[in-house]
Amino acid sequence: MKTDASLTEEQLNFYLEEARTMCPSAVEGLSEHRTLSILHGRLRRIVRLLTLIQEDTRSNDLHHIQRACGYYLVQDSVPRPERISFNKRLSNHIDICNQLTGERDIAGYTLDYFTRQLHDLEQYLRQKQE
Repeated sequence: MKTDASLTEEQLNFYLEEARTMCPSAVEGLSEHRTLSILHGRLRRIVRLLTLIQEDTRSNDLHHIQRACGYYLVQDSVPRPERISFNKRLSNHIDICNQLTGERDIAGYTLDYFTRQLHDLEQYLRQKQE
């Protein structure tokens, strides 16, 4: 990563265009600083989301959840429609955990990409405030 907070003209244009692409509120006519600030906020949220996906460990505990819920699903005291409904919800939860786990490498690469952008923008905006 760069230690110099300046951006080349090409980088600056890239970030301004990215802001217009990724941020509906970054419309034409806003100042450069405001447009980049909007992008900065969006990148922070993206990095936070991708970090959650990257660091999620729920899939490690799925077998424990299935075992615990299995007892519930075989209880005759629980009405059959309720057990079926619960089983569907549990299956959906397990499916999304498995899908997220399967895409963790993509989340990691994308997290690195946006983290570098976020770092560059933070440095640039901090320098512009001084």
